[in-house]
Amino acid sequence: MSKPNQAQDLTELTPIHQAPSDLLVLMDAAHRFPRKTFRETRDIVLDLITEDAELAESCYYTLPPRLNKKSGEMSEPIQGFSARLTDLFMQNSGHFRIRGAIQAITHDQIIARGSILDNETGMCYEKDAVASITTSSGYRYSADMISMTAQACISKAIRNAIAATVPRQYLNSLEKTAREIVALDTGKDSIKTRKRIEKMVLFFSNKGVGVERILTSVKKPSLEELTPDDIVALLGMATAIKEGHQTVAEMFPVEAEGSPRSGRATEENLAEAGAPPPKAEKAKDDSPPPPPESKEEPKAETAEEGSVMDDEEKPKASRIPPRKASKDPQAQIL
Repeated sequence: MSKPNQAQDLTELTPIHQAPSDLLVLMDAAHRFPRKTFRETRDIVLDLITEDAELAESCYYTLPPRLNKKSGEMSEPIQGFSARLTDLFMQNSGHFRIRGAIQAITHDQIIARGSILDNETGMCYEKDAVASITTSSGYRYSADMISMTAQACISKAIRNAIAATVPRQYLNSLEKTAREIVALDTGKDSIKTRKRIEKMVLFFSNKGVGVERILTSVKKPSLEELTPDDIVALLGMATAIKEGHQTVAEMFPVEAEGSPRSGRATEENLAEAGAPPPKAEKAKDDSPPPPPESKEEPKAETAEEGSVMDDEEKPKASRIPPRKASKDPQAQIL
């Protein structure tokens, strides 16, 4: 058994190279039945995503902008084609043999390799992908989380290998068309818009992300003010989480209380929006209530019933100090 910090080689368990005899058989079949061109394959995939808007939702991903600590400016959102789109392209092309495998597992990383073999030319393209399996605090994931991260890492490695095989202009054009289809389908039907928002909120809530953090990521005050472009971006962020491009904590960071992105109202933020400052709440006093006043004086007055004291005598009686107990044991007996 390997040590935790030592890489574990798993290539023998999942071979990714083809035997020479099998390769010759596959190349002979590919030459007898040539596959479609990349242009023909692109047209087929375009018809598929045009007819089904839900399929188009899974064909792209979006990473939200991040604050550059050096310049203090927000970066542009990162957009790209998803692993689902590359799978559709390969499925409708033909004569490609694709395989993904875990290459090594260390204490804090998983290394996966995607391999694609062109049966017509005999060329093999391989790309690696790396995924972290530790939290921000340095703790290692559980076994279930490591398994899920490994599957996402394999999917990402296969996507990178396909992107190295297929010209990127075909994949980029399909990804752009998929975004446009989702935006048009969302804007023309209010019922579909509401269903997409409900599905999106349900997905993020299952990941532990509330509505306030969702709205903060697109800078909108309420769900009713989401535009079709905002919905397209949020659906792309959901795809990025599914494929392991970013974790939920990285995509929706929990800001400090009172910061502009924390979702909590501060006096400065309300002043910029033209709203009155919030009223200061009274601090709750957790100390026990004070004892009722002059509980002992009535006992002194009522000790001798029937006696009448003048107003001048009452303060004199109250000035008499109480008798202190003597520490001498003989005095206590007397």
